Amino acid sequence: MVQRLAKPKVTLQYLEAMLESELPDDSAILLNTPTIIIGGSRDQFFAEAMVEAHAYAPNLKTAIFEGETHMFPIERAKAVKKIVSGFLGLEDIFALHARTEIL
Repeated sequence: MVQRLAKPKVTLQYLEAMLESELPDDSAILLNTPTIIIGGSRDQFFAEAMVEAHAYAPNLKTAIFEGETHMFPIERAKAVKKIVSGFLGLEDIFALHARTEIL
């Protein structure tokens, strides 16, 4: 599977399908679902889509890191974890876990 996905033609087909996709008819569900988009301002694939999504759904939370690319979530995993944890309300759980001793 990984070998297949690494082929440029497969990647291109995947990206084209994503760009051609439309929101479902009941987009109110999407607009009312708590959502966060995390990415880099220099994302080669989705930078423009992140801006468009925010314009479409103003209540959408975004965390766009200036100067970062599509690889940002891998390169800055700790920053992504902190943002996602905060969004999900898990900050206190992680802090508690870090202070818990396992006997």
